[in-house]
Amino acid sequence: MRQAVIQFDFTSYLTQLSSARNVNLGLNIDFTGSNTDLLYSLISVYTAAGVSFTEAMTSDEVVSAYNAKTSETFLGTKAISMSPTPTTPADYFFELDKTELVAAVTANPIITFIIKSVKSPGGLYRIATKENTTRTHPFIQIVANPSSTTDIESTESTQKSILRTGNDLNIGGLGNNTEIKIFNVVGQLLYTGKTSSGSIVVPIQSNWDRLLLVSVRDEKGNKTIKIHN
Repeated sequence: MRQAVIQFDFTSYLTQLSSARNVNLGLNIDFTGSNTDLLYSLISVYTAAGVSFTEAMTSDEVVSAYNAKTSETFLGTKAISMSPTPTTPADYFFELDKTELVAAVTANPIITFIIKSVKSPGGLYRIATKENTTRTHPFIQIVANPSSTTDIESTESTQKSILRTGNDLNIGGLGNNTEIKIFNVVGQLLYTGKTSSGSIVVPIQSNWDRLLLVSVRDEKGNKTIKIHN
């Protein structure tokens, strides 16, 4: 795959977008089969205007709909290291240009994202879709000011707390079977775990960045808190 097309409905989220600190597109990408001599893949995100897709479309119909687009707007890019070549699928965050995204959503809340491999000779990639049962599906994170996050799939507010004590992060306000993931600002997964109680203690590693994204996923949805380590 060199290009991918993803649609999100932002109809109920324009207010959150307008007041957000930043907006992230989360993608689970599999680079299996990439050229082993490749140093990096440069993946870029665009939004396309004048495009309409449905799940019932055939591949040829999707191509025709894509070719009928009236314009594309650049939203962001990420250089992903291919040295060594990733051997398993991983989650990556793409920070989007909020101003351009809000303008596109205002014009049409059904947003079509075009994912392009800008520099990837031999660097094929596959993005997880909703048919995948073992990989993270594409998602949007709306990071609110100053530190709370709402997910496009769930806007119900839940009180979470993160406190650093020595070399530990104490994460509280959690429900049963809550999944915790910690990423750096370039989307690299640093830690993953689950809790069966109301809190969890995560040891801080010496090679972690100063700025971290803590993702909390429970039965009510996904929320992310940006913290300074």
